[in-house]
Amino acid sequence: MRKALLIAAAALMLLSGCRPGVTEPDAGEAPATWADFFDAWWSGMNANYVFWSLDSPGDEWDKVYDETMPRMEGYGGIGESYSSDRAALRDFSDIVKTLHDGHYVLRITNGQGLSGEFRPVYYRVMQKAGMTDDEIFEALISGDPENQSELFRQSDFHAENTASIMERTFGIAGISGSAGTYRGFGQANVRYFSQAGYLKTPSSLEIDMEDAGDFMMLLGLTEDDILYLGFSGFQISTFTQDVVENGDEADEWSQKVYDLLLAYQSILESAISGESGLAGIIIDLRGNGGGNPMDFSVLWGPMLPENLSVGLTRIKTSDNRLSYSAWHKLDIEGISADGSDAIVHLPIALLVNPHSVSCSEISTMAFMAMAEEYGTDLGIIGGSTAGGNGPVGAVDILNAGTFSIEPYITEARCAGMELRYIDGRSFEGIGISPDIPVDFNYSLFMSGTDARLRTAFDFIRSR
Repeated sequence: MRKALLIAAAALMLLSGCRPGVTEPDAGEAPATWADFFDAWWSGMNANYVFWSLDSPGDEWDKVYDETMPRMEGYGGIGESYSSDRAALRDFSDIVKTLHDGHYVLRITNGQGLSGEFRPVYYRVMQKAGMTDDEIFEALISGDPENQSELFRQSDFHAENTASIMERTFGIAGISGSAGTYRGFGQANVRYFSQAGYLKTPSSLEIDMEDAGDFMMLLGLTEDDILYLGFSGFQISTFTQDVVENGDEADEWSQKVYDLLLAYQSILESAISGESGLAGIIIDLRGNGGGNPMDFSVLWGPMLPENLSVGLTRIKTSDNRLSYSAWHKLDIEGISADGSDAIVHLPIALLVNPHSVSCSEISTMAFMAMAEEYGTDLGIIGGSTAGGNGPVGAVDILNAGTFSIEPYITEARCAGMELRYIDGRSFEGIGISPDIPVDFNYSLFMSGTDARLRTAFDFIRSR
């Protein structure tokens, strides 16, 4: 097992590329008018945004500029008029909401207390929840939309995630001690599982990633041999690398993530060797916001008898809006014991929702490719994914990424590269539709009725 983890530590470096440096808007004096500010943002988008083949296959982006600039000129100086500043933010909101980039975030302020955080993903989820454009704008400029909008709070984007699944579905509540807990549990106190383990790191913990302290992982094996794996984000390789590099000196929580991963891989290897059987596998990516693609090899590699081509990637090669590299294949390294294909012939249920994004969506593509390559009996269950599968990447090696215009834009975050499925289809801004749609009912879910998970178990047991 440790060999597999060491192999994975060197995997997926193809996501890196070379570039001379990121061009940001001129770092001179801060723009004083909304017109100058809009022009600077426009330049930053031209240099750093990657999805122009989707958002401007013709001259659509130029038309946005031509239609918006006269209004920006009419708004005058930034901070001179509250109503003008508010109207300017509405213009930015209306432009951003149509972008395909599912990772895009625009954090903008007038420097005098009026601010907004605009994300195409937020807009799409709020619109689906039944909110009007005016209501969405109010939520996005009034603070954290998760707290400001009841409809958003009750959506599967916000309410259905690993933490709530552990509590509502499996009854793992009241985690003991301020430092969290890690233990096995039996059929008597948690439905479905006869063998299981879970962990929750304390929120104060930081391990090289700002969100590692919220990491949760749940592993279970039912009495009829269905393997379940759920985890809150792709940070597993961060913890396991700590163990591989530091051994006994590794953080205690890194060791516990490592132990759960070893248990997961051991179950797969036992099934491959014939020592035990598996009836099927459930991978729960609901609410999983992505993270580090290094996790692909340690999680999905043990299932694969050989390398699997999942997608196609390309990056910007200059600040020219339409200057791109050639497409390159994104492969996941297969490290199944002895090249066995036993796992890919099992039924696999993949649970997703509108907050399954980034590495979760690339993983969904991986299972789709597995089904096409090996005939895996795959069921994608739940709701459509977020539509943000372009890897964010490191901005110092890609001709794309985040830029800022101080002091008014603290972050304009763009994906670092474009990614499409291996057959050339793009799911950016659209999401991947489930094979078996199951509507989300907030009241039932919060009361412990997890219809989507029940459907996943039914899918496996019907095979």
